[in-house]
Amino acid sequence: MNGPWLLFLSESGYGKQVPVSRFRTSPLNRIGLIGYKVHHNEDGESDEQVVLVSQSGTVNRIKVRDISIQSRGVILMRLEHAGKIQSASLISAAEVDTEGEDAEA
Repeated sequence: MNGPWLLFLSESGYGKQVPVSRFRTSPLNRIGLIGYKVHHNEDGESDEQVVLVSQSGTVNRIKVRDISIQSRGVILMRLEHAGKIQSASLISAAEVDTEGEDAEA
């Protein structure tokens, strides 16, 4: 499928990728969802990563290309009972390369 893509993350730890062409708007106010525009290369994969932080302080870093494209969301982070995702950040490929150079220095 051709892009652009949206990456959706729920506060309950689930996520999925959806092509913008299949995205529909809703007049209802949705809460608990975070959406990011994701860029895929010629191979159909993204070099970006997403960092998830739970309320309990657990941090999980996932490559966007490892998040499958399905009609239902997949588990990105297992949370404790009644836990939620506190924050999520999308890291671009350029930022990932810079972090690798800093670690080597």
